[in-house]
Amino acid sequence: MNYIHFLTKPFRGLLFSLCLFVMSANAQDVNKIGQELIKKGDYREAVKHYSKAIEKDENNASYFFNRGMAYAHSKDIKNAYEDFTKAIHFDNNYSEAYSERARILTLLNMDQDAINDYDMAIKYAPTDSLRYNNMLERSSPKLSMRNFNGVIEDCEAVLVRDSMNRGALINMSMAKLSIDKKEEAANLIRRILNKNPKDTAATMDMGFIQLKMGKYDSAQVYLERTIALDSKEAYAYSNLSFVKMKKGDLKGALKDVNYSIKLAPGNSYAYYNKALIYIEMTDDEKACIELQTAIKKGFTERYGNDVIDLIDKNCGKKPTHK
Repeated sequence: MNYIHFLTKPFRGLLFSLCLFVMSANAQDVNKIGQELIKKGDYREAVKHYSKAIEKDENNASYFFNRGMAYAHSKDIKNAYEDFTKAIHFDNNYSEAYSERARILTLLNMDQDAINDYDMAIKYAPTDSLRYNNMLERSSPKLSMRNFNGVIEDCEAVLVRDSMNRGALINMSMAKLSIDKKEEAANLIRRILNKNPKDTAATMDMGFIQLKMGKYDSAQVYLERTIALDSKEAYAYSNLSFVKMKKGDLKGALKDVNYSIKLAPGNSYAYYNKALIYIEMTDDEKACIELQTAIKKGFTERYGNDVIDLIDKNCGKKPTHK
């Protein structure tokens, strides 16, 4: 018992000293402690210290931003969003606060709001590096909104600065594919694969591009390579199901698309592919159920009217929206 007391007494003294320091320190000192805690991954304690700093200086934008980062790291999106908003309230030129809030908005599929925040982040970016990084990130919600020319414009600007920027090559390739420039899309992905043949996102995207070009054997090679690299890649299974359907393997196609949905139940394209498989099986009733699900999961907003056209053709009724 004496031995335990000997070990714990200094520790208690250390904690007591730290508490006294926090109580007596100014806001800047407390903020620095929070920064060190974030570096160590102790986000809960970081939040407590930033809150102390805010109590001492409640109009300081950087303290709200730092606490927002601690919340974001701990996946507390609501409080992170509120703190980034407060940081912008106290400093409406705060580029990093706009970009961090934009990331949250992108996660919430609030794409236009995210783009608006990225616009402000770019406007007030203190360095060229941050400005171009925000342009790259802005291209993702633009892609979701089917603003393909906007995606290409952003990615081209990034690639002028960094010709092998992986994110820009991927987003630009998907935009090119969407405006039917398939070979240009494939060439962009080849640049990634030439450097890293095991890049999972690139192998999957190349499989999808080959699928869109009607090269189903080549598409299957790339998609199966993707699955070999990552057996939980839901989108690869979904795309592979379409390829197998086109090659007449309906049983294999249905198995793959069901597994894709199990891995990523929010992927509207998988339900669309499943509907196509059922149409090939001449089971319009099941196909129409999957098409309605694709609508509810947001297919139309992201990919266009293909599902609505199939419902009009095969289901004899208008689609049910959210």
